[in-house]
Amino acid sequence: MKNKKLYFAISIAISIILLISIFVTFSLFSKEVLEFSQSVESGEFCEANAGKWIPEFKECEQISKEKCEYSGGIFQECASSCRNNPDKDAMCITVCVPVCKY
Repeated sequence: MKNKKLYFAISIAISIILLISIFVTFSLFSKEVLEFSQSVESGEFCEANAGKWIPEFKECEQISKEKCEYSGGIFQECASSCRNNPDKDAMCITVCVPVCKY
């Protein structure tokens, strides 16, 4: 009978330790995800990967497709260099610009 009580107590202790470990791991992971998300929203991720951040359109020019998709963006391989010009009748040189939109 003593052995059963001892095994039960050990099982409970191990369960509690596992639950605490899962909680701590999840908390740390959530913090990292939040920090990464903030770096993408502020343009830090873009600039850290040799891109040009355009905050008013939440775009990163000249970033690779892999980095764009990794950061949760939508990659456009050949966006117009005049895509953000409000004057739609303005003359525009046809140049492809790789862009990551968020």
